[in-house]
Amino acid sequence: MIEPNAQREGLQTWPFNGALMRREPLVFAIHCVFQALFLALPVALGLIEKTVFDTLSGAEPAALGLWTLIALYVTVGLARLACSFVAIWGDVTFRYRVGGWLRHNMLAALLRRPGALPMPVSTGEAISRYRDDVGEVSDFPTWLPAVGGEAIAFALAVIIMARINLLITLVIFVPLFALVWVIRLVWARFMRAQEAEREAVDKVTGFVGELFGAVQAVKVAGAEEAALNHYDALNATRGRAALRVHLIYGIFFAFADVAGIVGIGVVLLLAGRALAAGSFSVGDFALFVYYMWFTTRLPST
Repeated sequence: MIEPNAQREGLQTWPFNGALMRREPLVFAIHCVFQALFLALPVALGLIEKTVFDTLSGAEPAALGLWTLIALYVTVGLARLACSFVAIWGDVTFRYRVGGWLRHNMLAALLRRPGALPMPVSTGEAISRYRDDVGEVSDFPTWLPAVGGEAIAFALAVIIMARINLLITLVIFVPLFALVWVIRLVWARFMRAQEAEREAVDKVTGFVGELFGAVQAVKVAGAEEAALNHYDALNATRGRAALRVHLIYGIFFAFADVAGIVGIGVVLLLAGRALAAGSFSVGDFALFVYYMWFTTRLPST
């Protein structure tokens, strides 16, 4: 239970998230394990794909038969699919249970307030707090295993790629991490845009709540048109703020998509010479292309 004086003292981010994780430790642990497996298994799929192509091209002796490799690929793919179901169950269960606990505590803290004290926010804004803010807070811990799983998959993939061809790996990933600095420069602007959007949503929600609470007064004053015009203005501001947030957010992930495409182009340019020299096989090329699609997204994430 969150103590009544927690608001006065302030909640530290990591201790607070630690409390959320300890609230549902088993569910969170299950989610972490299967989310990490789901994100790391593509490394194994890439290795199997490389072996298949090398076997077909005769670049390496077939330790396993072709159909055995295909069966292994399908098995690992199905195992990854099964992991996704368990990971999603853990994600949804954790968020809903923790979210319910937080809303219970918030309502209990509100009911403990002396009746003479006014609400800290308007009724409409309170809806946004219980719905949107609790949803964001309870969702944050589930990002930790997602980022951790992506980092593990990235590290394994880059090590494998570097052992195959260090030069191509460096040419792909060194410029990619330079994009992180570009993203960080835009990040402050994104945070300001997101804060402006939340404030705009609060104003719209708060006005709607107040409007429904004062229907009779609006009718008596004949202010229906003015109230609707004010609502339209607030909603237009909210729409512009939301558009700005989604635009910047889309630009972040566009960096990853562009980097993946450019990386494949680099592989195509450099692999031709390596293939001719015999230091790079068709399977190596297939592995590089397969790994590019998930490794290049880590910096944006």
